[in-house]
Amino acid sequence: MTSDPSHVAALSAVLTLSWPIFALPGGIISDRRDRKWLMVWANIARAVAMVLLALAATTEDLTIWTLYAIAFGLGASETLADTAGMAIVPAVVKRSRLRLN
Repeated sequence: MTSDPSHVAALSAVLTLSWPIFALPGGIISDRRDRKWLMVWANIARAVAMVLLALAATTEDLTIWTLYAIAFGLGASETLADTAGMAIVPAVVKRSRLRLN
């Protein structure tokens, strides 16, 4: 799409930017909602984002801004899914099987 290395760096920054933005709210949401369903919906959102990326690429409507938006959505969904995934372990594993350090 481009030969400008700043766009590649910006795309990486957009993916990483979702962690500081959504980590605390994601923790609050995963504490107050059913973590299993939060993970399911976050993964559905990731799948939808990937389908939108594929559609934009196939129809040749993919711009760098579309790529940034999809990357931000993927990063936000990843943050929610990972936060819920870490929080769900103590709920599904017996306490005696957890290694608490």
